[in-house]
Amino acid sequence: MNAEPRAGSAVATTRYARLYRLLADCADRTDGPESGDHVCDACAEVAGADGAALSLISAHRWSALLGTSGELAKTLADLQFTLGQGPKIHALQTGHAVIVEDVASEASAHDWPVFAPAAADLGIRALAALPLSSDGNRVGVLQLYRTTPRLVDPDELHDAAMCAELALVSILGHAGGPEDVGSSLAAVRLGERAEVYQATGMVAEFLGISLDDALARVKFHAFSHEQSIGYVAHEIVAGQFMLEADPPG
Repeated sequence: MNAEPRAGSAVATTRYARLYRLLADCADRTDGPESGDHVCDACAEVAGADGAALSLISAHRWSALLGTSGELAKTLADLQFTLGQGPKIHALQTGHAVIVEDVASEASAHDWPVFAPAAADLGIRALAALPLSSDGNRVGVLQLYRTTPRLVDPDELHDAAMCAELALVSILGHAGGPEDVGSSLAAVRLGERAEVYQATGMVAEFLGISLDDALARVKFHAFSHEQSIGYVAHEIVAGQFMLEADPPG
């Protein structure tokens, strides 16, 4: 989504100023510096959503959860990361916005047969996943959710995406492409995802398999045992257990 205002547009300039103020207000309310969580608070407020999550992706396909507006938003983001399906995954892969007015619908179940019912069980109903760009390069996805079905307001979604893109420039301190984001990932809060990738490397080395296959096995174990992927990764890194050579059928 291109959030650049048209040259000479007073309306666009006013919207930019309003969004900058909102980001600053969110940071002030938590008495701390601007962070991914503050950005998600601002984006959710702009879009009239119940919550938001902001994910980054590097040129090497490594992703990081930069921030969330709360535990439910984090759980929703982790669920899609674990399953490898859902609106956020589709937006990351295609660069197209995904709007879901009711995740409990038959259409959603058809598109995401595992994710859709799991999201509905969490109390999620409406979803939007908006790809974010910097200088025309895809750098991440903003996901918004509501706990009730609702028709989407395009202006609200546009402002939320604009808010996130403005924040990315501020947080990462860049206006470049995926290479800059990749080198900046070490400087932002990777949180559990850093441990997930560390555990993936350990599993790959132990089993003699590729990183992609190792990550798939970590995700499978987390989902099949109804555990968060962050917990599974932590246990592997701590040496509490190691995945079997062949996952259970």
